[in-house]
Amino acid sequence: IQKGGAWFNYGDIRLQGRDNVKKWLESNPEACDEIEAKIRKQLAERDAEMKAARSNIIKKNPEPAPAPAAGPESDRAKPSIDIEVQ
Repeated sequence: IQKGGAWFNYGDIRLQGRDNVKKWLESNPEACDEIEAKIRKQLAERDAEMKAARSNIIKKNPEPAPAPAAGPESDRAKPSIDIEVQ
């Protein structure tokens, strides 16, 4: 999905405004499934790359990493994904 200004493009579909995109997604569950599958695939590939990178780091430096600090500061470093479709 590409966004330019108020326009959203998905393949040859071009819609203006978030509300129109939400309505289109609600009426096209196949497209939602396709988009979700693509997102999950990319996340799985990224996860595999990160695990491989960590594995290489561990091989180079076998010492255990220090434990993360407890408390609210440690929560700020965690990545989060926030997607909302009504």
